[in-house]
Amino acid sequence: MVTELEASAAASPFLRSLRLPERVDLLPPGSPAAALGAAIVGADTNAQEAVVHG
Repeated sequence: MVTELEASAAASPFLRSLRLPERVDLLPPGSPAAALGAAIVGADTNAQEAVVHG
């Protein structure tokens, strides 16, 4: 996957400007990505409370 990010960056000045290979951490296959993402968001002390309107 890192090689794909690098190849995309090589082909696109915009993607190269994002420096994704340096900034993206890849999880091992089979990792609970959704649960880990939710935990990271939940740990953000500056996050705003979501309000559901309906």
